[in-house]
Amino acid sequence: MPDNVGSMAYYGDPPWHGLGVRVPARATAKEMICAAGLDWQVRMTPIPNVGARAKMNPQRCHLTRMPRNTSESEIPLGVVSTRYRPLQNCEAFDFFDPSR
Repeated sequence: MPDNVGSMAYYGDPPWHGLGVRVPARATAKEMICAAGLDWQVRMTPIPNVGARAKMNPQRCHLTRMPRNTSESEIPLGVVSTRYRPLQNCEAFDFFDPSR
């Protein structure tokens, strides 16, 4: 059975496939995200309109995963409406940390 794991982090006993980065007890969400390799951001870039609609405000955007360092490339994720609001990984998992 393949493991299908690109990157991950775990606490406690290693998973059955032996992959991933072990994190200590009480790791913060940010530490876990970094250990799992999920510390990237997404960016929206407007797609210019063409033809008769060229002078209107763009209605669509490219959604792109931004590189974490110089050895990585931008990764296109899709096309979204200008109303779409991306949720960054660090924002999505903030609720795991106790209030300070």
